[in-house]
Parts: sequence; structure tokens; C-alpha cells
Amino acid sequence: MGSTLSPFEYRVIEHDGCVAEIINPYVACSYECRYCYCHKVRQEVRQRLGIRDPREAITRWRNSSELRCANTGCQYTFIGTAVDPYSSWESELAVTRQILVECGRLRRRVVMATKSGLVLRDVDVLQECAESEVFISLASLSLHWHNTFEARSPSPRDRLRTIEVLTRKGIEVAVFVAPVLPAENDDMEALQDLLQAATSAGARLCVIGLGLPSMIVGDKETEACWPSQFSQKLDAVSSYCAPHENIAKYALRRLGPFAQASLMFPDQQRGLAILKTH
Repeated sequence: MGSTLSPFEYRVIEHDGCVAEIINPYVACSYECRYCYCHKVRQEVRQRLGIRDPREAITRWRNSSELRCANTGCQYTFIGTAVDPYSSWESELAVTRQILVECGRLRRRVVMATKSGLVLRDVDVLQECAESEVFISLASLSLHWHNTFEARSPSPRDRLRTIEVLTRKGIEVAVFVAPVLPAENDDMEALQDLLQAATSAGARLCVIGLGLPSMIVGDKETEACWPSQFSQKLDAVSSYCAPHENIAKYALRRLGPFAQASLMFPDQQRGLAILKTH
């Protein structure tokens, strides 16, 4: 890929014979969600690059020719694994759009994650890619959760609308329900409402990711038993997700073998996956 980009911004991974490129268009994020595990990672990247103020190098992608030198055997392009590709600077700089245009030219299979409705601007280029899957991150429908943990990001209502419009435009949508934290957004009735709302809006897959209590309160004692305790509660919630003949097969086609490595499927007939805890 060349020496101008750090491994945070661009790297190639391989799993089970499948090659994917990981792209993070920015080295800072304007949303600054309280629970974000990547905040420290981005800080460390900026320190290594000698960037004191993130606005000094909001983006280091200079032009789409970066991708032309990329691994030609790439089968998947994952965009936004450690930063939202549609944070506030994107509307002006259009770096993510520039990357997507090149992905479309190269017929890449794109999987991207965001909280922002600005992704709707790029439906035309997403449709040019071999296949596109957009993950909308939505951990709660609660405005209290939103105002407490992610106040700078788009509202839950705006994200549901984004799911609806993407679906109408023929773009496959999944919802990333994460982080789920004890005593914050782990109420089962509220979770069922979220899954039902996401599915009604058009999401074909919902992925639940358990957060670590130490993300918020440093509760190591709760952390030890939290994943197993909550996982036991998930038996019934798959019924609120989209029906599938074989959700594991669907995920394999859309996400490649990386899905098998990172996801568990409690009900093969419903579009629910659980992010594995390692």
C-alpha cells in the first residue's frame, strides 16, 4: 500500500484463505462516544505519527490512487473498524466517498460501519460495489443512553431512518447492538424493542456485542461473570429478528469466513448473531 499510511489506516488480513483489507479513513473521530474502546488506540496512532492535534491530520488519505496499489487479491473491504467513516468532517472532506468510489471501480465487496445518516449520500457508489453491507451501530433506543454515552452522535431515531432508506435503496443493512453494558442498556424488554425496531426498519442481521463493565466503571468483579450471565438471557430474543433459512450461510456470503471466526448464531432461522468474547 505504500509507506504513507499507518497500519491503523490500511492493512491486509487473511483468514481461512480469504483476504480482506481494513480501512479507517480518519485518525480521529468527532463523536467521542464515552464507551469507545478505540479512543486510546487512535490517540496512540496520532502519537506515533507525531500529530499533537487530531485536526492537524484529520485524514492522511491523499487520493484514491492509494487503493490502486492495494492487494489485488482482496475479496472484502472493511471500512470503519476503529473510527466512524462518517464523522462530522466527512461532509466537507468526502474522504470516505473517495475511497468508496475507488472500491466501486475495483468492484470490491464493501462492509462498512457507521452511526451517521451521511452514508445515504453515498448510496450511488455503494451500489457500484460488488456487494455492500452497511452496519448501523445502535446500542439503545433510549435518549438517556444517547445523551449519556454518545451525545455527539446521530440520534436513535435518525439511525432507524437511515436503515429504512438504505433498505429501500437496495443496500443490505445490519445493526450492531454494542456495547451492551450491565445496568445501562441490558434490560431485555428494551433490547427486544430495539431488535424489533431495527428489523422493522429493514435490518436483516442484528449483532449483539457485550461491552466490558470496566469500559465505564472499572468494575472488574462484575466483568468476570458478566458475559456468561447475559448470554443466558438471549435465548428468546432471536424471535424479534428477521427470518432466515440459514443465518450462518448468509453471514458467510456477506462477511466471509471472518464471520465464522467472530460470530455465534443462537438460532439458525433468525438474523441474530452474538459477537464472540475472547
